[in-house]
Amino acid sequence: MTSSRRSALKRSYSSNLDISSRQSTALVFEFGTAFLRVGIAGEPRPRHIFPLKRQGPSSQHEHHSHILTEDHDYKYWTINPSFPSEIFLTSSKLTYQHLGPWISNLYTNHLLLKPRSRKVLMILPLYHPPGLQTSLEQIFLRDLQVPSILFVNQFRTIPYAIGNQNTGVMVDIGQNEGRVVCFFNGAMMDDTVEIVPIGYQSLLHSLSQKDEEQDQKMIVDDLYFNLDNQDSMLYAFLSSLLRCSIDLRKQVVQHVVFVGGGVEAIANFEQRFILKIRELFESKGVVECVATGIDNSNNTPLVKRNVFGVKDGKYKQFDVLASVIMNTPLGVLYPLQFRPALMAWMGGSIMGSIKLSNDEWTHRSN
Repeated sequence: MTSSRRSALKRSYSSNLDISSRQSTALVFEFGTAFLRVGIAGEPRPRHIFPLKRQGPSSQHEHHSHILTEDHDYKYWTINPSFPSEIFLTSSKLTYQHLGPWISNLYTNHLLLKPRSRKVLMILPLYHPPGLQTSLEQIFLRDLQVPSILFVNQFRTIPYAIGNQNTGVMVDIGQNEGRVVCFFNGAMMDDTVEIVPIGYQSLLHSLSQKDEEQDQKMIVDDLYFNLDNQDSMLYAFLSSLLRCSIDLRKQVVQHVVFVGGGVEAIANFEQRFILKIRELFESKGVVECVATGIDNSNNTPLVKRNVFGVKDGKYKQFDVLASVIMNTPLGVLYPLQFRPALMAWMGGSIMGSIKLSNDEWTHRSN
């Protein structure tokens, strides 16, 4: 090795030591449905990505097994990192026993950091295995003695990665499920959350089972853009918007953001999604209504206004959305600053690098 190369490596190593010595910068963990991402807040990408794998149900039924409730049987959710041990997230006790050594190994052999040197920002799925958060608190605060830890869900961190636009609709396609939620001023509107079991694995399963006569585009359309399929992303989108406050619907539909690895895997997903929404509605005719803003009631003119509705009469509940959809430009935040699959972690990276209220963190002394 040349002396210049050794000098460069030494400078890089010293730089890493300087980074690790800044206690104000958090370590960011993201437990997704497909990957565990780990890195340092403020950096442009995670330092390590480990694959997550769910085992147990046969592959032909796996895409139906992801029930989105707290009492879901998560005993098949495992982590398969690049070193031998497997972590089975079952009961809280077993989760703690397996996850503790794994995280300690992660600090020692991969991150090369002292746990006490950094607080931890932990991003969890909206619905995660029971006992996982409790086990993580014990591991990080009691065993590893990190200064503090903050648990957030992915929908809180993603608005940080979007940028200045913090009001809109988020469409997220993960490995096992799809999610739609409206957010306002950077905060998730809990009542608008819609989750459907059609992640990217569902698409892979359908493609593997397709007949020779079936077209791939038809399969994608049926899974994600078919209103007759109540597990489709299109149905979830309209249902979420229907739950949104009437006075906010016009604002949120102007900024639709698509995130998750499944979005990257389906060609032109964003454009196709918006086009399908537009195709759903049609003009139901023209009515005359009184123009507003004229004080002279005797000479108030009548103006013509289009009335829109869903083409298929089976879905009249969505007619109330027609005027918003057809009279408001549906804006897609595209291209994103970061890869759709990394939006949650990147939002956590930004969130962990800014000064948050001390009351939000759970501290070791507590």
